[in-house]
Amino acid sequence: MDLGTAVGVVSLGIQVLQGVIDYYGAYQDYGDDIASFCTSSSALLNTLQLLQLQLERKDFVFSASRVHILASVQQCNGGVTKLKRKLNKIKDQPIPAKSDLFTKVKHHAVNQLRRVSYPFKCSTLARLREIIQDLRDNLALALQALGLDTADQHAKTLATVDLKVDEVITKLERLNKRIIDDEMKEWLSPTNSSPYLQAKLKQWSPHTAAWLLQGKLFSDWVRKSGSIWLTGMPGCGKSVICSAAIAMTERQCTASKRSLIAYHFFTFTDAKTRTVDAMMRSLVHQLARQSGTFYNATNVLFDKCHEEGQPPTIPELFDLLTEALPYDAETYLFLDALDECDEQTELTDFIQMLQKESPNLHLFLTSRPHVVSAEVIKPGNHVQIDLASELDAINVDIERYVKQ
Repeated sequence: MDLGTAVGVVSLGIQVLQGVIDYYGAYQDYGDDIASFCTSSSALLNTLQLLQLQLERKDFVFSASRVHILASVQQCNGGVTKLKRKLNKIKDQPIPAKSDLFTKVKHHAVNQLRRVSYPFKCSTLARLREIIQDLRDNLALALQALGLDTADQHAKTLATVDLKVDEVITKLERLNKRIIDDEMKEWLSPTNSSPYLQAKLKQWSPHTAAWLLQGKLFSDWVRKSGSIWLTGMPGCGKSVICSAAIAMTERQCTASKRSLIAYHFFTFTDAKTRTVDAMMRSLVHQLARQSGTFYNATNVLFDKCHEEGQPPTIPELFDLLTEALPYDAETYLFLDALDECDEQTELTDFIQMLQKESPNLHLFLTSRPHVVSAEVIKPGNHVQIDLASELDAINVDIERYVKQ
């Protein structure tokens, strides 16, 4: 690269960076990510302006570092071109007026703005930052060759800015995910089973149902896919044991990223919990919060339904549950009080199909006896436990609980 071309590249870089700063600078108080990005861009602009002064010096053609400097500038040519294309694309995108922008942010509609405003998407800022980082890396040799005293301090400043930008981008990504989670939760409208679970756990002592939860049968079920079906008359403690099984499974699988756990309680005191649709919404919401694969699949369905203005249908939720579960993850589903579901036929079909279609599935079910047919459980891969045959163990549990 000759001197004239190098001067042109640096001049173009200055022009483009000034355009980027002018564009985003008007929105610096939109968030720390914009402010930090502008700071990083300004630092690079100062570097190019300093380099421009050196290139325009009359004695530059006789400089011993001339070859190294021109080589560094040449490496910047592609990055400057990319940055120019990005800037042109950004300027073509309409964005809301500044007052509207802050109104949207104030009302927690950041995600809606992110979806429609290309220039403020986290991925856009991250890509711009990558380009600027590449340009700075390419100019490092030029600054070193010039022997500028400010180079080291400049590098430290830029490194600090980089860390800040990385932190802000990470926080913005988390914020966007939380906003999407809130929107997804509103769209799914899942029942919240957590309070019911906590209430039942208060009725459980560490030794309750030890005959089951600390035995080989339960340990084998945690390790290998299959089903446990717990039956008993009302009031015999099925829901308490199910809640304890959830807590025990979570404790044993916490360290594994390949384990997914979800649960649903059908309760006669809450009609909203007694449908297959409510159960599916609850399971989908819990699984989407644990698995990136499942989350992405749920988000695809969310976008589709959002565009059509329709809630998810039962077939769509079922397809999501059977097709999106990761094949490399152990999935634990707990369904309590199947007999209290108002849609027995649909529930039976769901359980049968789920076992057929989903690999690595661990089912823990409870119900009154003879309400849900044993054919619901996949033959040869399940254990049925009738609490009526465990009266001695249950009486010991009751005695321990009363004493506690």
